[in-house]
Amino acid sequence: MEPTRGTNIFDLVITKDPDIVHEVQLLDSLAASDHWMITWKVDINRPIVRHKKVFDYNKGDYKAIKQRLNGTDWNEYLHGDTENRWQTFRNLIHQLQQVHNPLKEEGNVAQQEGTDSCAEEKAPVF
Repeated sequence: MEPTRGTNIFDLVITKDPDIVHEVQLLDSLAASDHWMITWKVDINRPIVRHKKVFDYNKGDYKAIKQRLNGTDWNEYLHGDTENRWQTFRNLIHQLQQVHNPLKEEGNVAQQEGTDSCAEEKAPVF
């Protein structure tokens, strides 16, 4: 730390995490002030918001899905071995899901890894 007013340290950079503050420098005084200006860099991890589309199950048309499933002749529809029957059933469920459940956007906030960018603050201190 260096004095920012005469031989005294009056001007500080206050943070909860001192490891994010770098390159604190004293500049000249501003105009007729007897305080020195301070600059510093701060590592900022900004959250990244990823938007993705997901099914809105609260708005699904379950009556239509139920009608389609109840109207299916399962003995005729499902044939072959167990794996083939599972694939057929799963494909039908996915198809009904896509047709009868609308999509909505959902934001997912994730913490950005690393410290790709630094924000530089210049503050005149009086």
